[in-house]
Amino acid sequence: MVHVHSTEEIHMGYESWSQVHALDEDLSGAVCYFGKKYRSDSDIGKGICLLI
Repeated sequence: MVHVHSTEEIHMGYESWSQVHALDEDLSGAVCYFGKKYRSDSDIGKGICLLI
């Protein structure tokens, strides 16, 4: 299950997957930026990016 949040809601200042992947242990959830930001609530803490 992937919930799409507003960019304002989950904005963390990261603009690339490599940055997020490198810092995912410091994030509350896996966040990716591909035009939009997605958080995978089922994979929190695993640094996983899901595209839909």
